[in-house]
Amino acid sequence: MATRLRADSLGQALMWPRLCQAVRPGLLTLALAPCLVGRGAVAAHPGAGPWPDGSRWPAHLRGLHFETRHQANEGPGPNDWDRANVSLHPERGARLRIAPGAAGNWTCAELITSETVGYGTYTWSISGDFDQWHRRVVLGMFIYRDDEHEMDVEISKWFSESGLNGQFAVQPVWRDYDGDGEPEPVADPARTGQPGKRHLFSTGAHHELTFRLRWTPRRVEFAGWAGREPADGDSLWHWTYRPGLAPDADIPNAELGGYHADMNLWLFRGGDGYPLDRLEPTEVWVHDFTYEPLASPPNAPPRIRGIETGPAAVRPGETVRLRCEAQDPDADPLRYFWSAVGGGGELEVAGQRAVWRAPTRSGRYSIACEVRDPVGDHDVGRIAIDVR
Repeated sequence: MATRLRADSLGQALMWPRLCQAVRPGLLTLALAPCLVGRGAVAAHPGAGPWPDGSRWPAHLRGLHFETRHQANEGPGPNDWDRANVSLHPERGARLRIAPGAAGNWTCAELITSETVGYGTYTWSISGDFDQWHRRVVLGMFIYRDDEHEMDVEISKWFSESGLNGQFAVQPVWRDYDGDGEPEPVADPARTGQPGKRHLFSTGAHHELTFRLRWTPRRVEFAGWAGREPADGDSLWHWTYRPGLAPDADIPNAELGGYHADMNLWLFRGGDGYPLDRLEPTEVWVHDFTYEPLASPPNAPPRIRGIETGPAAVRPGETVRLRCEAQDPDADPLRYFWSAVGGGGELEVAGQRAVWRAPTRSGRYSIACEVRDPVGDHDVGRIAIDVR
């Protein structure tokens, strides 16, 4: 069953606090629920108290509880976050704003699920003047555990004048490979120099958009349409991320737990001293949000058919070429892990192929290969080679 945030329930949530103190006291316990106070950290909200004292905004929305963020000088950005920048409207949905603060600063908005989420399909229906936004404004719709486990749909110009203001991404997109403090893109080997963990696009002149993120153990699928509902036929923008697309291209593992669905509107490098000339108050409407947990069939584990080799006996110091033949009933991509059982000899590994250099001492040696699918199911094969 999908969990849905819609305008009709949003309107009820907006009116419930005072009406429900007497007739629905169970709702008051929401004010004591945990709150995300940092990127991925979970702790008791320092302002938690009896509803509706104004210190919290937990709204019970069709099975998920959403909370707002209220912090100063915290990432991303860093930025100042004001719960007043999130509001609910019966006819339109939830509004997130970037607005001037009382201290002459700019404040941002974030809406987070209290409950953790996992594999499934997430859909956001939004509207805004995306093509008119300041180049520092960022809208994020994403699933987040920490900076190494994050899947994003983002709209931002990111200082760029290219016109590509949309991004699908599986983090981390950037890594500081050479340790100089400046991160480099995680490159896709098939497209030299192009990031392999994100896909860029332009929203054009469309002001009403729908995005869908489908997260499974084997892949993450992104799609986007113009309008408030997914249209029949092909999407305007789509991208599928799977193992092998880029280095370190593992699928975020829902079994780790701690993932939350998040929506935020913020300023890129908002607190870094960069000028915010010509910035105007900015808003986005979230008309609809749904989360449908994945109900997938059982995973079929991979099976090793055999390990091919050259001669079954070699002289000390000679090399043997090996190849592991494996198949996966689900057609999942496989990873290969070679080892010389007992540490005899040396291995040079390249995926399903390996070269073993025999040790100088005679004897019978065992070489093992383990194959794993993205879910973690595995199989192990072994072969014996005589050195004499």
